[in-house]
Amino acid sequence: MAGTEVVLAIEISVSTLKMDLGRKLHLYARHGIPEYWVVDPEAAVIHQYWEKADNGYAKVREIALGEPITAATIPGLSVETSRL
Repeated sequence: MAGTEVVLAIEISVSTLKMDLGRKLHLYARHGIPEYWVVDPEAAVIHQYWEKADNGYAKVREIALGEPITAATIPGLSVETSRL
């Protein structure tokens, strides 16, 4: 599947956080994935990335698990995380 067909990639990082926030982040951005979320259950946060930049994504925010996360690039998509 070409990157332009994927609109959101989500990784659950139990043991792969370094790779998910490093190599995968750069690969997803380079291949045109508009938005990328990395769920870090150990730190109880979701790292949200969007807006492609030269070395990854230009915009990032952290959402605490338990708070809703709203997609930056998909209108109307919001996920309640209180049960995660």
